[in-house]
Amino acid sequence: MSKILWISDFDLRDRPAGGAEITNDFMIQEGRKRGHEINIAIHNEYNFIKSKVRQHDLVILNNIDFFEKNHLIELTRKKFIWFLHDTLGNYRVYRKMKFIYDNALIRIFLSPLHAYFFNRLNPKPYYCVPPHIPESFFKLSFTKRKRAVLYAGNLWNGIKNVNEIYEIAKANPHIEFHFYYHRFKDSTLQAGKKIKNCKFFGYIEKEKIPELFKQYEYFIHIPSGIEAFGRSIGEAFASRCKIITNENVGAFSYPCKDNYNEFKKMVLNSPNLFWDIIEKYL
Repeated sequence: MSKILWISDFDLRDRPAGGAEITNDFMIQEGRKRGHEINIAIHNEYNFIKSKVRQHDLVILNNIDFFEKNHLIELTRKKFIWFLHDTLGNYRVYRKMKFIYDNALIRIFLSPLHAYFFNRLNPKPYYCVPPHIPESFFKLSFTKRKRAVLYAGNLWNGIKNVNEIYEIAKANPHIEFHFYYHRFKDSTLQAGKKIKNCKFFGYIEKEKIPELFKQYEYFIHIPSGIEAFGRSIGEAFASRCKIITNENVGAFSYPCKDNYNEFKKMVLNSPNLFWDIIEKYL
């Protein structure tokens, strides 16, 4: 089949941690199942990438904010597709990398809201492909906790807006708020520990997350800016949690946001959709 070079800020060869890395891992697994040779490189391997890029049929640029602009100009002399995860709140990606946005064969976004965020600046051909959410989130069944609210994700303020959740917790002292996270800012963690009804449990293995979500009736995430999709929100919705959020969540900008079965079909099929799109350009 085809040789594809997948370039990203973060190394995908180790155990995936964040939502973007997990999503990429599922996509890469599907591509390899289809017979494609997919090689992975990151921002601090520029010399390696430069020597290899012309040996590939296609380049997939993923999150690339860490790359120097002159490096990206060199790397994009090969035909390439931009598969973008972030919005970064203030169009920094677009301003720094407009030439990439303009010159990509196509742009793949995670949701209609995500696409609108960028494409209203300069309309170009694009697709929306949601993250893959595995069957395990849809199958497990547990008794839900009625008096606790779950948050699972990066523990800091900024776009994650954890301080807003703290304020909601303070206003509802009779309800416990449970926090699971793999990355955190210490000042955010320490501020939360001062709130009596906030409990912090730290890291949970990826394989145990479906079981965790099935234990809670409510999931909360109130981003301060656009979340391209919001993987944890999608997983919570798949687990039939009631979602406490706002209009900044890309996952709920799809037409199937109110149709559980259609949402399930969409996220289970997303790796196939992704590669059906990619293979049009090989």
